[in-house]
Amino acid sequence: MREIKFRAKRIDNGEQLDGTELTLITMITNSKGVFLCSCGNETEQYISNIENGRVKSCGCLRYKRLSERNTRHGMHGTRLYRIWRGLFKRCHNRNATDYSNYGGRGIKVCDEWLDFKVFYGWAMRNGYREDLTIERIDVNGNYEPNNCCWITKSEQSLNRRKRTIFPERDSEGRFVKRA
Repeated sequence: MREIKFRAKRIDNGEQLDGTELTLITMITNSKGVFLCSCGNETEQYISNIENGRVKSCGCLRYKRLSERNTRHGMHGTRLYRIWRGLFKRCHNRNATDYSNYGGRGIKVCDEWLDFKVFYGWAMRNGYREDLTIERIDVNGNYEPNNCCWITKSEQSLNRRKRTIFPERDSEGRFVKRA
């Protein structure tokens, strides 16, 4: 088994290097080796880059640290996060399909809910479950803690504003555009 010297320490094949995620598998030349990373990948590296701390993994550590740095709450992709994003879309994005029914009527999301963690805390304290939807108690009020609650989809389907203009249809039942 080949030994190499790292920071005044002799390392045998199969031994993990301090401060890295790498374990020496085999030496290629006096300056290069094949290393096994803790994630399972093999990587070919210059010994000097490992000795001076420039290389600590196969590259997986970089992505792990980047992900940790860019993760604010870890809830992206959850149903509750989609509900929260939907509030802003309906109320603040003029291109959203439902904007005219929300933002176009002056309905807004309160400033404290600009932070998802605050919204998440409110939701958990107020009975959020996966089978519930957010409801504004005053239909003309904003999305804010004292005006919202969680209800079932069947309950929410009963909360519809009355339609004042009904779409026109032609003799075959197709919708006709108004001029």
